[in-house]
Amino acid sequence: MLNQKMRFEKGDNDTVVDTHGELINGVEYINNDLDDIGENIAKYLYSILGKYRLSHRPLDTISDPNESLVIEGMEKTQLRPTLTVTMNGQTFPDWVIEVATPDNEEMTYLAKTGIYQEAGVREYWIVDPDKKVILSYFFEKRGLIPAIYDSPQRIRVSIYKDLFISYSDVFRDL
Repeated sequence: MLNQKMRFEKGDNDTVVDTHGELINGVEYINNDLDDIGENIAKYLYSILGKYRLSHRPLDTISDPNESLVIEGMEKTQLRPTLTVTMNGQTFPDWVIEVATPDNEEMTYLAKTGIYQEAGVREYWIVDPDKKVILSYFFEKRGLIPAIYDSPQRIRVSIYKDLFISYSDVFRDL
């Protein structure tokens, strides 16, 4: 089987000019703000993770929404995931959550999945309010094959054995 990697054009940028932009291989991509539904999903997930962290994992950290994430080892690459979780005081996230929008679908579904896997992220979720679907990648066990959640159920977070998130609660505003 061929091992092909996505190739991006090379750019000259070292930092992102736009406060919402992302940088991949020196090329800046605009990352538009989330709409109200996307913002509510991000707030809900942030609150669930915050409560869990306080009671179970005090050394873990949750990023501020859309905080800049520099990808070490990937020249001139800086992303802005919706949320990240870093376990036990590590310096790089173990779990990344992206809320997809029509403007960033291609980057979220295709490009970022490979970037996060290569960078060492253990779990990656894509939450798509338009499609009412959550894709959960657990790279350590399933590689690039996601678990797909598109109906009401409890979703187990792979990096935490005792954290479940309700699909219905994630999409309650729809």
